[in-house]
Amino acid sequence: MGRPDGKVVGNIPEYRRIMPYFLKHKYESLYYWENHVDVQKSEAFRERMSKEYGMKVTFFHLVLHALFMTYTAFPRVNRFVKSGKIYQRDRIWISFSIKKEMTKEAKVSVVKREFKP
Repeated sequence: MGRPDGKVVGNIPEYRRIMPYFLKHKYESLYYWENHVDVQKSEAFRERMSKEYGMKVTFFHLVLHALFMTYTAFPRVNRFVKSGKIYQRDRIWISFSIKKEMTKEAKVSVVKREFKP
């Protein structure tokens, strides 16, 4: 018996194996921080890509790309815990909520998209 979305990770250091017992809920293992980032070069890149591809490239596209590149470069961040076992996901999925219009009445949709290397 296994999971369709990942495989149990072996050879984990003891300090990592013990973490699911300390951090029993998702909210206990979250970390929030505030950071100011200079996006002038990103804004110029976004405008250049919009012209090159003939579509509106947004800052959110750049954030999604950065997340994907992080998952690709550091596969260990794409892990999860279930029943005290640590699993490595076999694919890269990113979920987010969107609105088609920026109004109070607009419905929120949830998107879960697979990104392939």
